[in-house]
Amino acid sequence: MKEGNTKVRVLVVEDNPTVRDGLEQILRRAGHDVSAVSDADSALARCAEESFDLVITDFKMEGMNGLQLLESIRKQRVPGDPEVMLITAYGTIDIAVEAMKMGAVDFITKPFDLEDFIAKVRTLMAAPPRGRADAAAGVPPSGPA
Repeated sequence: MKEGNTKVRVLVVEDNPTVRDGLEQILRRAGHDVSAVSDADSALARCAEESFDLVITDFKMEGMNGLQLLESIRKQRVPGDPEVMLITAYGTIDIAVEAMKMGAVDFITKPFDLEDFIAKVRTLMAAPPRGRADAAAGVPPSGPA
């Protein structure tokens, strides 16, 4: 969970330059510290050098896909142990379920409403790490407040 005015560090991984630039601009306008790369190998290299709170990755990319990137981030235990959100225009329930089983905090199908997307990122980053999957699904926190 981010405290106070600490900016959320986000890495966008998207092979389409138009989508990548758009997501980067939208996230910056929302007050996040954003870096962007075009492929999973570059993402892993950045994650080894810098700590991110959230990695937002496209599912379908040349080379390593988003699920493989998620798996590599979890196996390599990259600094900051970032949350991972997958986005795709080719989503299926089976892929979404697999992503969530592998530790993704969310799986969003393109096109999506940009305001809803930013609200979802804020909600995810405000929740404690163990509750982020529930926050993404809109499940209220359980237990004492």
